[in-house]
Amino acid sequence: MGTRLFGLLVGGLLLAGVGTSHAEEASRLAVEDAMKAGHWDEALQMAQLRLDSGDGQREDLQAAAVCLQRLNRATELDALIERAVARYPKSAAMLLGAMEAYANAPHYGVEVAGEFRRGPQRGGGAMLSSEDADRVRVLR
Repeated sequence: MGTRLFGLLVGGLLLAGVGTSHAEEASRLAVEDAMKAGHWDEALQMAQLRLDSGDGQREDLQAAAVCLQRLNRATELDALIERAVARYPKSAAMLLGAMEAYANAPHYGVEVAGEFRRGPQRGGGAMLSSEDADRVRVLR
């Protein structure tokens, strides 16, 4: 059923020239429905598709960030947020969404092989706080 819903979303986005606002609203509702049902990976894919399409909204970034955290994939949050900021540099709403995503992200992680990995990690590594770095990113 999840694959069918995802297919319907993609089909709806392809018909974006006809009733764009209706298709956008339907795809946004599909993301919300998947999240309510606990289908985090499916909701993440749909939210990322919306963000990559150029029609993304602040809510799509927030949904994708929540899904990554629910899937224990906090290490991917920074890349998601930076991609959204690069894709929508003039959108005040998207920049506000990026700020909120950083504010709600785990402010800790570990250093593994000289690289910071946000969130809880298995295995070794030095625990680090990212609060100051996150604060700087929000102000940027």
